[in-house]
Amino acid sequence: MGPQSRELLERVTLAPLDNGQFPFGTSQEIDVGPVAVRAARVTYVGELGWELYCPVECAPLLYETLHAAASGELTTKGPTVEEPTDPEEEPSGNEPLVPIDLRDCGYYAIDSLRCEKGYRAYGHELSSVDTPLEAGLAFQCDWSKDFNGKAALLEQKSNGVKSRVVTLSTEEEALPLWGAEPVYRDGVLVGNVTSANYSHSNGGQIALCTVEHEDVATKGFVAKGTYTIEVGATMVPAKGSLRPAFDPKGRRVAGDYEDQLQK
Repeated sequence: MGPQSRELLERVTLAPLDNGQFPFGTSQEIDVGPVAVRAARVTYVGELGWELYCPVECAPLLYETLHAAASGELTTKGPTVEEPTDPEEEPSGNEPLVPIDLRDCGYYAIDSLRCEKGYRAYGHELSSVDTPLEAGLAFQCDWSKDFNGKAALLEQKSNGVKSRVVTLSTEEEALPLWGAEPVYRDGVLVGNVTSANYSHSNGGQIALCTVEHEDVATKGFVAKGTYTIEVGATMVPAKGSLRPAFDPKGRRVAGDYEDQLQK
């Protein structure tokens, strides 16, 4: 995942990876070096990239292949430089590959990025009793088709939801948010933090919260409120929004990194 993920993967596969032939939300079977994988053009961190699935016994070789490609030591495009047979001749062929700064990351890094993007997590923002409308995921419903629960969702859509997942942003850094902290809107308790993490892109912290209110479906209601998060005995001010705190238009997912800090 990241701005050079396409460049890295292109070093070890002959499959086309451009937006036209490998669009977002699709998956294909491709070869990555000597490993056959299913590559899924999806993301849980809000960046350009692919999730690669392979048999577990092939995972170490896949890992080594990607790191070798990042260092410039391996490519399926043939040798980067052809060594001359005559010591006095200059090398010919392609220029050596520039190393790519590929790094391993853990789940805390992933969780920080997904909070910035407002991506929901099951067991936090999502459960078996939350509807797509309440979770802000109605865009994932194909209303032109019949599916279980469609009638109930249409009724809820018509009446308006009373609960909604909201993104809260705060500049507070000294008091960490862990989840379950009470959230107030204009001094009235409206919910609890469901996920939170430090925002390395924006600074401060990002929290996801389920806000319950009769008017939560009213346009502009979320953004107009004054929010505070109770951390211990301290009330931390925050701003509410239905949009992700970082790159709300999803330009990075499409590989557009022209503006490195898209607010």
